[in-house]
Amino acid sequence: MATADVLQDTGQRDKAIRALRSFASGSAFERLNVTDAASIRANMVFLRWRARRFSRDEAIEKLEKEVIRTDYGNLDIARMLLQTLTSRSVDVDKAERLLSGLKRRHGDERLHEFEARVYFQKYE
Repeated sequence: MATADVLQDTGQRDKAIRALRSFASGSAFERLNVTDAASIRANMVFLRWRARRFSRDEAIEKLEKEVIRTDYGNLDIARMLLQTLTSRSVDVDKAERLLSGLKRRHGDERLHEFEARVYFQKYE
């Protein structure tokens, strides 16, 4: 995962995607806990969407699955989903559903960035 982060940070998105895909097909991936495996899959989806290999709708669908798979526990995946949801026209219902699930899991703490983004998108 660290290798993919470095590759992404240095503008090598395709290499980052390949590194994640290679890891996800290896035996170490099978031993990951649910949250870590979901994080790897979500990162692949997000990078592929940014590289225009997935449509926005496909990315949203796949990221929603990973958020739900972690029972809204992984805020990094939730950030990816929210960024995708708010990238153009906003699906306010989905954004509010995401925020509701996050609040159920985390309470109101640490969610101010999510609340603000949903609020501004809703009333923009």
